[in-house]
Amino acid sequence: FCGLLSDIFFGGFLGFYALLLMYIGFLNGKFCKIFYPEDIKLPLALIIVSDLSYGIICYILTFMLRGRFEFAYYFLHIILPEALYTIVVTLFLYPAVLKVNEKLENHERKRAQKFV
Repeated sequence: FCGLLSDIFFGGFLGFYALLLMYIGFLNGKFCKIFYPEDIKLPLALIIVSDLSYGIICYILTFMLRGRFEFAYYFLHIILPEALYTIVVTLFLYPAVLKVNEKLENHERKRAQKFV
């Protein structure tokens, strides 16, 4: 859905970012069997790899194919700062989101016990 919104507001044509983010989300979903919510290492690693791959794929498909070969500049000024910003935001927001999710699950369990 975020990719579709990116296409609508920022994209040159509809579907590019939606398809790219859908595939990245699908590949991240393959790791749900080894995911433990309390351990931040796997989500952090997936976020880093996803963000870097997203930036590199966007560079290849939107700049390199049009003859713009300044990969070092693009990597140092766009991909890397975006990845670092995402990592910092993740380190602050992940514990808060985890606590909210925990409280919602506890509330849901209590509600389900009352229903049965």
